[in-house]
Parts: sequence; C-alpha cells; structure tokens
Amino acid sequence: RQAVADGILGEVVHVESFLGYALAGQFGSVVAADRDHWVHRLPGKLIHNVVDHLLNKITEFVSAEATVHARAWQREPDRHAAPRMADELRVMIFDGDVSAFATFTSHAQPLAHGLVVYGTRNSARLDFESGTIVFGSTSALPGPFGRLSRTLGQSLQHFRQGTKNAVGFVRSEYHALAGLNFLIGAFYDSIREDTPVPIPYEDILEVAAMTDIVLTQVANDA
Repeated sequence: RQAVADGILGEVVHVESFLGYALAGQFGSVVAADRDHWVHRLPGKLIHNVVDHLLNKITEFVSAEATVHARAWQREPDRHAAPRMADELRVMIFDGDVSAFATFTSHAQPLAHGLVVYGTRNSARLDFESGTIVFGSTSALPGPFGRLSRTLGQSLQHFRQGTKNAVGFVRSEYHALAGLNFLIGAFYDSIREDTPVPIPYEDILEVAAMTDIVLTQVANDA
C-alpha cells in the first residue's frame, strides 16, 4: 500500500492473489473427513470459509462495478469421505484498465500464499508464508550482464528480507499469527484512543460484496 501510495509501482495494471490450502493439514483433514462439520453447512462450504482471505487483497484495486467471473470444482471427487465439496476456485476480475486473477487451490504444492501487483513503473511480489516483499529489478546493462544484474538484485532483496525476518524471529515477532496479533492490538487501541480501526469497515463491506458475487456464481459447483 505504501509503495502504491508513493508511486513506486505507478498505476496498477494487474493483480494476482494466490492461496493454497492443505486438505491433509490440521484443519483440512477434519473438514474432509467429517460429514457433520460446520463448514459443510455453509452455502459455499470450504470456499465460503476461506474466500475472503483470497479476495481481501484485490478489492482495494478494483471498484464495486468490476466484472467478476468465477468457477469452482472438486478436483478429486472420490478422494474425500465427506460430501461433495469444491476445493479449487479461479476468479477473473475486470475493471476498466485494471484486471485481477484470484486462485484458490487445495492441490498445488508447496503451499503458497501470495500477492503480485503489476504497475506501470514496477511490480511487487508478496509472500505471506515467508513474510517477504520483493520488487522487480531492472538493469541498463546489455544482454547476459543485464539478466545477471537483475538476478543479483532480486537475491539482494531476498537477503535483506531474510535478515529482517531473522531479527524478528529473535524478537519473537516472526510467527504465523504476528499479523493477527498486530490487528487485534490495533483494534483495541482504536477503541481506547478513539482512532480509526486498522481495517476500515468500508473495506470489509467491499470484500463481503465480492464474496457474495463469487459464491453466487459457484453455487452449483460448491
């Protein structure tokens, strides 16, 4: 957001949100095996439970008038003991000169959770699993020297991000729920100090509205 606000990326052209899910993981295995799990009672089942994590990174880049195309399916119907449940979702979004893709997958490995924002000046790649943000590298050098320079530029960014995360680890700030802890703390601070909430309510409503559109389109698939 700061990079966009500072003009580092220029005008946003395209956004890609990606979310991987472990069906055999701590939560997924329970949902897949238990026919009475509450997730199966949601209109969109598994997708209904996770789609906001996929869409909340896109809505701020497109308007409420954006055109949305969504499709969901179950990749391996005979794999689960539980009732039929879509475990793959693809969403295409078009809003004037801005487009966005959203991918939810329960089968691609390794698990990934990321966002890529492409702009007219630069691009940014966020990896929420490793906690890194890396910008595109350019070089004025010719041929292979330019390609090598770009590779080294990317490597240097990863090194800096890794160093920052190592410091966070030493301070007990580099863990899966660090962001959630920050948001909860910021929310209570907003109550005590009468300041804006960390996630504006308008943003929440935008995500909810797009969620409704996606779930309506995939209702027969989920």
